[in-house]
Formats: sequence, structure tokens, C-alpha cells
Amino acid sequence: MPADDPRSYYKVAERIRDEQGAYLPYQYYNQANPEAHYASTGPEIWRQTEGQITHWVCGVGTGGTISGVGRFLKAQKPSVRVIGIDTVGSVYRHYRAHGVLPPASEIRPYLIDGIGEDFMPATVWWDAIDEIVTIDDRAAYRATMELARKEAIFTGSSGGAAVAGARLIASALDERALVVTLLPDSGERYLSKLNRRWLGERGLLDSDSD
Repeated sequence: MPADDPRSYYKVAERIRDEQGAYLPYQYYNQANPEAHYASTGPEIWRQTEGQITHWVCGVGTGGTISGVGRFLKAQKPSVRVIGIDTVGSVYRHYRAHGVLPPASEIRPYLIDGIGEDFMPATVWWDAIDEIVTIDDRAAYRATMELARKEAIFTGSSGGAAVAGARLIASALDERALVVTLLPDSGERYLSKLNRRWLGERGLLDSDSD
């Protein structure tokens, strides 16, 4: 539903703030979001890869993680390529290419949780992002289920999208490249979706063996 709909989680959060005196961090606008990743996640990735990272691939939700990490990595090594993973129907890829939001007819719902948007958050630092790649629902959920079956990594669909995107990007690189991505949450939050019934009803399974 639209962000300005009273039933949207944005407006519900604001109502709770107003009625109950709750604190609302405004993760889509608060610059502490990307700054935290510049100060912590970026240095951690730099240390763990011993500065050998060549590509940082990350889903774009609020934009905080990709932006903060991307700016830090580029400050250490300008050649690092920062690539955002977006959903089909979201605004980020079009905005990166054209500097404006896409027409309303191109913004549509998608099934991946946690990435993509229908507006432009202030927490996206575009100077730190080189490219946006879109991953569709089927590719994201298939990667999510494959990670669980083959790697014992139980992540959500945004993690699956990140892995699908990282694989796509890595397939065009040679053995000298070091591609890093991030799985932002646990699949236990999405048990109502990560099952054959829900996936099958939405045409996200290819065969009985999926």
C-alpha cells in the first residue's frame, strides 16, 4: 500500500510515536544509519578481506548498509566496485541510471522482503554506488531455498536476492576478483513464506523437486 496510507507501517509507526511517546529513529532519513556502517561494517569487511575486496554487492533497502560500507571501502581503495541489488518494480535502478524516479506505471509490488522502495530515502549515498542490478522474485526465493538446503544458511529473501546478484556479478569476473555480499537477516522471520505452499501458490517453484 502507499507510504501515506494510514495503514502503512510508516504511518502506523508515526501514530504509535504520537500516541504512546515512542521513539522513531527514521531509518530512511537518519544519517546515523549509513554513518554507522561507515564506522563499523565497512572497517570489518576491509579487515576480514585484508583489503583484497574488489566488489561490494549489497541489497538496497534504506540504503544505509550499501552506502556506509561503500563509501568506506572506496576511501581505502577507490577501485572497489559498489553494486546495489534492487527488486523488479522498485525505484533504485531507474534512479541510478536517470537521476529521477521512474514513472508510476513502472513502480509495482514485489514479493522480496526488505529491499526495494517506491520512494527515495535520504539515507542512500549515491556517490558511493556504482551500479544497480535487479533481481526478480523467482531468482531471489530460489537462491534463498538453495542456501538453506545446500549451505545450511537460513536467510530471508533479501539475502537470497543478494546472493543471486553476487553470483551473477561474479560469473563475469576472473579468479582475481573478491566479491563480498551480506545476508541481513534470518529466515525464521519469514516461515509463513519459506515453504512449498506459499511459494507454489505464487509460481515461484519450477518443479516438484524444488
